[in-house]
Amino acid sequence: MNDICKRRARKAFRYFCNSLGLDRSKIVLQFVDSDILNDNHGVENIYDDTETLACVEMPIKNRKRYYVSINNRDGIGGDMIVESVAHELIHVEQHCEGRLKSYGSNDVDMSYEFDGVKYNTFCTHMDYHTAPWEIEARLKSRRLVVEFNRYMRNNMSHRVIKKLN
Repeated sequence: MNDICKRRARKAFRYFCNSLGLDRSKIVLQFVDSDILNDNHGVENIYDDTETLACVEMPIKNRKRYYVSINNRDGIGGDMIVESVAHELIHVEQHCEGRLKSYGSNDVDMSYEFDGVKYNTFCTHMDYHTAPWEIEARLKSRRLVVEFNRYMRNNMSHRVIKKLN
C-alpha cells in the first residue's frame, strides 16, 4: 500500500471517528503486514478461505484501546481501504454502545453477543459474513464512505479522492 492511500485512510479515520462520536484517543489505526494479519499474531484472523483485509481488536484484559488493523499488502487501495476503516469503526461503535460483545481468546473459541442474542463460534466464513453485526457494519460503512468522499470533494481535497487500485 502506498503512502497516499495511508494518508487518505488516516484522514478517513479521523472523519469517521468524528461522525460516529468515537474518542480517537482510545483507537489505534495501524497498517500491518499480511502475514501478521493472517497468522493471528495478536490480531483477529477471519478463517482460512479468505485473506483478511482489516480487523479490529476490542479492549480485553490489560489492553485499554481498540486496534484497527489494515492489511499493508500491495494492491489494496482506494475506497477498499477507506471502507475497511469505516467497517471496523462501526464494530468499535457497536462495542462501545454495548450492542456487540465478544468472548474467547482466539478464532477457535470465539463467540459473540449482539443486541442480546448469543452466537457461538462460526464454522465457516459465510456464517460470519451473514452475522447481523457484520451486515450492519457493511451497510453503515458504505454510507460513511459516500459521506466522506462528498466531504473531501466539498473541501477541495479532490486530488486525494481518486482511486489508486
